[in-house]
Amino acid sequence: MKNLALASATCAMALLAGCSQEAADSTASPSAASDVAETSFPQRAYWGDEHVHTGWSVDAGLSGTRLSPEDAVRFAQGEEIKSSTGVMMKLHKPLDWIAVTDHSDGMGTISELMAGNAEFLADKQAKAWYDMVSQGDAQATKAMREIILAQSEGRLPKVFMDSKWVASAWEKNVDIMEKYNKPGAFTAFISYEC
Repeated sequence: MKNLALASATCAMALLAGCSQEAADSTASPSAASDVAETSFPQRAYWGDEHVHTGWSVDAGLSGTRLSPEDAVRFAQGEEIKSSTGVMMKLHKPLDWIAVTDHSDGMGTISELMAGNAEFLADKQAKAWYDMVSQGDAQATKAMREIILAQSEGRLPKVFMDSKWVASAWEKNVDIMEKYNKPGAFTAFISYEC
């Protein structure tokens, strides 16, 4: 038993001695550590969000989101903004980049409807949906389902199908991203989701 204990103690001391020698060797040669650190690989992680929907997307807009792409970019850069629920919010640490990816189909139509655009309110069905969404909760959810079903079945009112809404929203989106894009400091990607 004494021999087993002595052998174990000897092995442990040999291992510790080896560890101390390796530690001493790594501190003795600073060039060895710097050789490892010098690589062609990126050394910094950039944090962002690649999939952000705003009130300009049918799904988000009908679910109660009222914030615009500009609100999303300002929030990503660390500004305090008022959320769709009225709560003030701010990121603890700003992002390095953002991609606002509102849906291309019907981009901007829901924000026009919710703003009470006269062309939308002149259409009987669009006005009914506006009234339903304005009531909130159950009626807003019902309106959202009806609009999504109408879109999937190709039955949206003509005012929703007018390409000028998408073109206008896209131009505004590009202008917003260009305004907030700061090369080398913050990237605002011009993007959308199909």
